[in-house]
Amino acid sequence: MCIISISIKPIKKEYVLNCFLNHRDGMGMAWAEKGKLHILKGYFDFESFWRDYKKINRFPHGIHARTATQGIKSAGNCHPF
Repeated sequence: MCIISISIKPIKKEYVLNCFLNHRDGMGMAWAEKGKLHILKGYFDFESFWRDYKKINRFPHGIHARTATQGIKSAGNCHPF
C-alpha cells in the first residue's frame, strides 16, 4: 500500500523520511503554483527527493511514496500521475 500526504505547509523531514523508508518503490510530488499543477516523480533516493521537496514545500503540495503491488518499479510507474 502506498502513502500520500497533502499539506499547505512543509512536512517535517523525519515524517517524509519515514514515508521513504517504508515505501521504497519510488516517490513523487505535486504542487500548485501560480494557478498551475506541477509534478516531479521517479525518486528512488531520499536525498534527491528532499533537495527538490525543500524548493516547493511552501506551496500547497502532495507527496506520494510507492509500494509496488503491480507493474515494474520504474520512474514511469511512480505517482502522482
